[in-house]
Amino acid sequence: MRLSNIELNRSDEVSVKDHLNKCDVYFKPKLSSYVDIDMYSKKLIKSANRLEVWDGSYLIALLAYYKKEDKIYISNLSVDYNYFGNSIGFNLLTYLIGKYKKMNILNISLEVFKENKKALKFYKLNDFYIINQDDNKFLLNYDYV
Repeated sequence: MRLSNIELNRSDEVSVKDHLNKCDVYFKPKLSSYVDIDMYSKKLIKSANRLEVWDGSYLIALLAYYKKEDKIYISNLSVDYNYFGNSIGFNLLTYLIGKYKKMNILNISLEVFKENKKALKFYKLNDFYIINQDDNKFLLNYDYV
């Protein structure tokens, strides 16, 4: 998958909702166990920046984030299971980091549920580190050095 395939904010509420519903069972715990996917899709369309990868008219990967001043918060990174193993999640994350590094935005954070060991490993391999935790989640951070 080439970085040129990454698009910004092409999706609509229906495509985001369909994508999240398809990916729901691959979240640990299931996404639908802690958010209403319909409402969350609306929120992402209304308020989040979205990096997306499409296969024709089908949304296969989504990285949703919020930017406030010099900070980025990643709300969602999901890839359709049929496209696992193609480095799509890595490419989206690398694209985001590169884009904001050029703009001197120096801090990216996100939360990962403790039971989601694959996601935690993925982010640690990409230079995120734990800065805080509660009973269920880790707060991770990425700082440019």
